[in-house]
This record gives sequence, structure tokens and C-alpha cells, in this order.
Amino acid sequence: MDIAIHQALLPHEDPQASLRFYRDALGLEVREDVEYGGMH
Repeated sequence: MDIAIHQALLPHEDPQASLRFYRDALGLEVREDVEYGGMH
């Protein structure tokens, strides 16, 4: 059985630290980085 996450909203204080954790530590793939009102 394959499990996939199609979209997630993950609140954070430090966007670069969050990106490093989810991408590098957990191995998740960033497909789109969207900015709205200074938030990503």
C-alpha cells in the first residue's frame, strides 16, 4: 500500500530551518514553494 501526502500546511517560525528539516532530514520532496503576504 502506498501512502502519499498531496498538500500540507505546516506553521513555522523559521522557514529555512523547517525546509531543511522536512526536505533533508525526512526526505520529503518540495514541489512548489508558494509565497503569499510574506509567508511561504
